[in-house]
Order: sequence, then structure tokens, then C-alpha cells
Amino acid sequence: MASERSAGRTPAPPPETKPHAGLVAASLISGALALFMVSASLRGIFVAVNRAKFVPDEAVILNWDFAERRVSDPRARIVSSGEEVQIDRYNFMELDEAQALENAGKLEGHRTPVFYLPPASPWSTADNFVAFRIQSPEQFALGFPAGLLVANLLLAVLSVVLFRRGLRRASGPSSTV
Repeated sequence: MASERSAGRTPAPPPETKPHAGLVAASLISGALALFMVSASLRGIFVAVNRAKFVPDEAVILNWDFAERRVSDPRARIVSSGEEVQIDRYNFMELDEAQALENAGKLEGHRTPVFYLPPASPWSTADNFVAFRIQSPEQFALGFPAGLLVANLLLAVLSVVLFRRGLRRASGPSSTV
């Protein structure tokens, strides 16, 4: 060290550390996947919490638009109560079946069996954000999607861990003399 001072040389500064772009990008991708899965996870939780309150019924399809430019929320009317509800395309009927009915001109007005949560439940207001009160018998029989919920939580945690690790390289300890 004394020889460096006498030679007039100063020690080289430590290299600047930058965020690890790969880790940050991976964290953003896993965070986006977790965000996209939130509605499916919430739907599974809402159905599981209210499972005993669901009743078998029938629904009449009022509209279901397959045109890409005019995508509207499909709606149905519950036969027993006359209530008009928004339906989730994926929990109401198989899309292939709906497309076949549409091609035959029989989709609107079609009656289909469903499991229905009456609006008396305090959870029914959540249906405005996550359509869950109408379930096809097949979807209802699947039960609670524990694997989906676990995958969603793991992706969220992974996103945070990767993001922190990616940024930690930028704010790592710097040694100055």
C-alpha cells in the first residue's frame, strides 16, 4: 500500500454494480403470471367458502357474443328466481359446446343446468368483480383448486424474491478507501 502511494497511483475504485436484468425480468414475468391467476384463485376461494349455499338450478343464456370486436360479458337468467346474472365463459359451459350452439343458432335461449348461489349471501357482491355465483355442474364438481392457489402464491413469492435479488446487486456493499 505504501508503494502504491509513493508511486502516485490510487487504488482503482470498485466496479459499479448494476441490477441483474435477468432476475428483474424473471420477477416481472412471474409477478404478471401471479396477477393473471388472481381472479381464478379468488373464484375458487369464493366458491369453497359458499359451497354449501349453492343450489342446483337452470339458466337461460341471454347473450354470448363470440365476435372479437364486440366482446361483451355473457349474461344468463336463472330460471327459479328470474335473476339476470353475468356469467364467466369458462365456468358456465364448455366453449366448444357454446360455439356449436352458436353455429346452430340455438345459443341464445338455451337452457343449461347450473349450480347457483342465491343473492342473499353477503359474498354475492363479490360477484361483480369475480363472476363465481354460477357454476356448471362439471366445474362445481371439481371442488377447491388448491393446486391453483398454491401455484399463485408461489409465483407471487418467487416474483418478490427474484426482484429483491436482482436489485440487491445494485445496492451491494461498496468498499471505498
